[in-house]
Amino acid sequence: MSGSERTNQHVAQKPGGLGRACRGAPPEVLAIGLLGSVDVSPPRPDDPAAALNQVLSEVIDAILDVRQALRRVAETQALHAELDQLLADLRAWARMLADQDEALGVSPLASMATGASRTPQNPWHGAASNEEVRRIVGEHLDRLQHQLSAALAEQDDDQIRAALTEIEQGIQAHKRALSDL
Repeated sequence: MSGSERTNQHVAQKPGGLGRACRGAPPEVLAIGLLGSVDVSPPRPDDPAAALNQVLSEVIDAILDVRQALRRVAETQALHAELDQLLADLRAWARMLADQDEALGVSPLASMATGASRTPQNPWHGAASNEEVRRIVGEHLDRLQHQLSAALAEQDDDQIRAALTEIEQGIQAHKRALSDL
């Protein structure tokens, strides 16, 4: 039995399933689906949880793009520090969204592509200027903000609305910080 099979078996047997096993796990692990099967179902397309999962999927895409962007900016530059903070926030938001899914009894892994199957929308080839990095990351934040607006419009649950609003405010702050650099 491989390590991931043992993890899947262990997670499936634990009360609390995904949430217990995922606490503190990076979003890439959530997206890749290494934590295996749990007793939840995918959301129906008309379910507000589907919009929540679209936001989570967009957050995971943003994580992949920001990780690539960080590799193209020197550590001594202010842009690198901002991207590093954005990456930390994106990871925290992914965990928060996965927790909201769990509270709804929905598996975020059942309705989205794995991390391994994702292709960045803005492939990074070679060197990129700071302006190009800011533009590409800013465009991704714009897409994420659009997904958030759509998800907020479909939510009745106050706790989910609060989580999405917190993410929306964070995105606005990061967009301002990027434009100020």
